Amino acid sequence: MKIALMLRGVDKQGGTGVYAKNLVPKLLEYGRDHEWTLLYQAESQLDTFVLPSYAKAVVLPSRNSIYWDQILVRRYVQREGVDVLFNTKFTLPIIRPKNVSQIMALHGASWYVIPKCYKWWDVLNIRLMMPLYCRAANHLVSNSKCTTDDYQKYVGVSPAKITTIPLAAADNFRRITDNCILDKVRDKYRLPKRFVLSVVGYDPRKNVPRLLKAFAKSNLENDIKLVLVGKGCERFRDDLPMIFNELGDRVVTTGWVEQLDLPAIYSLATVFFFPSIYEEFGIPNCEALNCGIPIVTSKTAAPPEIVGNAGVLVDPLSVQDMAKGLRKVLADKNLRDKLSKMAIDRSKEFSWERTGRETLRVLVGAS
Repeated sequence: MKIALMLRGVDKQGGTGVYAKNLVPKLLEYGRDHEWTLLYQAESQLDTFVLPSYAKAVVLPSRNSIYWDQILVRRYVQREGVDVLFNTKFTLPIIRPKNVSQIMALHGASWYVIPKCYKWWDVLNIRLMMPLYCRAANHLVSNSKCTTDDYQKYVGVSPAKITTIPLAAADNFRRITDNCILDKVRDKYRLPKRFVLSVVGYDPRKNVPRLLKAFAKSNLENDIKLVLVGKGCERFRDDLPMIFNELGDRVVTTGWVEQLDLPAIYSLATVFFFPSIYEEFGIPNCEALNCGIPIVTSKTAAPPEIVGNAGVLVDPLSVQDMAKGLRKVLADKNLRDKLSKMAIDRSKEFSWERTGRETLRVLVGAS
């Protein structure tokens, strides 16, 4: 079987890029009986993966993403006799190529659920185009039950057309105990001795204004600080000057952190605090589980189905409830030890091996 992967977004920082980088090697590993083509938009993407003999990389150069999705990819798979086309993001050729089964990954429906967090033209574009993409797909893979339910509710996708396949933390996420590694990472990012960790990025869904207020209200000792990690998170200082001034040096913003350094940062943290307004899956929760860190996260959307009882769940719209949950965990070492053990146990339910095998099963079954 000939399978082509649409990977123009593989080099993006954040969720969809992380998804592609972790999933593709597993698909290639478990799909040895198939011919694979990795479709890129730019020459710079060619070295993203080490390819086996039964896979090849093809660049379809174009600066226009719509033209790439709708014309170049469609033309290529039609000409080359591809059996299955899979996009790790949320687009597909709307005019379905003949004799090609199209599969698309769904990473959430936040444009429908919390439209105020996006620019109006982005919401309009998604609401116009997403139903077309979903209709053009033979099947869809969803990252959580939350996402599956939302697409049935807002887009009207049939339950029979969606397979829910949970994601996972990257294979390198585990508890780091080597003091040399920990000290090196602490020095590199100037991390405090004791801190609450939030992996947020510059994204309104991450609920940073309430997160900061909850941290301030937690009546914590001054030696406990808050570390914000993620692309552009330092920009919150300009957006929220009053709360940052109030907290002073108790908040550290690192910006984007290399994936190889993140396990050590999780391992150094006292608590992981992730009260996102709407999280379609929330890979950071999985990363914290793998590293055995006590978790305080949202009780809405996908986090409860990921974390289960291995964390304290809070209302992301209530500063008081968030502060109460954070204070509860930080004040009780026995609870932290219990949650750490439960986190490690819970993490065993999520792996990219599982994600890869189940996704491959969908791709092969769609032909």
